[in-house]
Amino acid sequence: MFKIRYLINMSEENLDNISGSKVVTAVIHVKTSTDKIEEISKSLQEISYVEDIYLVTGEWDLILKVRFPDVDSMKRFLLKDLRNREGIKDSQTSMVISIFKDRGIVFK
Repeated sequence: MFKIRYLINMSEENLDNISGSKVVTAVIHVKTSTDKIEEISKSLQEISYVEDIYLVTGEWDLILKVRFPDVDSMKRFLLKDLRNREGIKDSQTSMVISIFKDRGIVFK
């Protein structure tokens, strides 16, 4: 059975106040079938929202850094695209509230 954890307790207006824009950045931890890791990684590379894909040790198999133009786009990706991908067993999404440093650039 696939479980998805998705919870946002903020309105879009609150997101605008926090980030200064409607762009939503999130980190998604993904648990996969071991024999599907390569196939899943390759298919996720094709999605423009997915900026980075990491194969990691520990409880999760992959970590994705994603950016969406708005919360609705993130919701569609999580509930329709990621959830329906064969070989994905579980995921946990953390929405970024503030960015202090990204790709070597420090934000003030």
